[in-house]
Amino acid sequence: MSATEARPETRRTQSLPLGTIATILGAIALLLLNTALIAFYFFWNIADAATINGVESGAGYDPSSMLPNAHLMWIAANASLLFLIATDVCVTVWYFTNRRKPV
Repeated sequence: MSATEARPETRRTQSLPLGTIATILGAIALLLLNTALIAFYFFWNIADAATINGVESGAGYDPSSMLPNAHLMWIAANASLLFLIATDVCVTVWYFTNRRKPV
């Protein structure tokens, strides 16, 4: 084959490195976790506020109309939100510290 003849182009497909794919999947999983826990907290807060308003707006205080296990639900909702924020902070710090390291 001479230098003037054109070679057929071989197309190389570029694929993402495994670390990049894992980072993308981890970010998607973290985004879904954020969405689920924030939705849980939002809906719990609406139900709790409506129950409290219903209990206090009547002629007297009626504890039978309170949410069952209201204190445990309050702890679970606020703890899940706190752990979610802590997880987001840890993942963000981990991502930026690993990004700066030379390969």
